Amino acid sequence: LGRLRPLAVIVLAVVLFAALLMPLGLVLATAVLVLVSTQAGDAFRMRDALVLAAGLSVLAAAVFVWGLGVSAPLWPALFPSATPAVH
Repeated sequence: LGRLRPLAVIVLAVVLFAALLMPLGLVLATAVLVLVSTQAGDAFRMRDALVLAAGLSVLAAAVFVWGLGVSAPLWPALFPSATPAVH
């Protein structure tokens, strides 16, 4: 599994993103995608991964929901008062 580990981790991250998008919302699903994907490399630092996850989550929300008007929840259904997705 040594050489295939990075590929397996990236595939897992994408599958998790697809499964978590609707229940967790775009922001948290993107953060999970980034945090899991960072495990594919050898040079992993949690602080860097968290900063990258936060930045890419905001960028994804800005581009897809606000910029392109994609109808996807930003936050989990646990936060009904949170900013809703643009429809």
